[in-house]
Amino acid sequence: MLEELSNLRHKAFGVDSGGLPVYYELSCGNTHDIVHAESLVANCPTSNVVVADKGYDSETVRGFICRFNSSSR
Repeated sequence: MLEELSNLRHKAFGVDSGGLPVYYELSCGNTHDIVHAESLVANCPTSNVVVADKGYDSETVRGFICRFNSSSR
């Protein structure tokens, strides 16, 4: 059990404008960030801007963000 938990990493999270976490997901350390992109956007409060690193960069994710009335940067 301890070995299984050591493979989990805090990989994906959403924060508010003050930097406080509002939503997070745990996954294995070898899971790509983009796997969590849509659920992060869907489960975080609606925002005007979504900022993410290059691990989330894809046309599919940008389209999903735009459908939630946010602009991707």
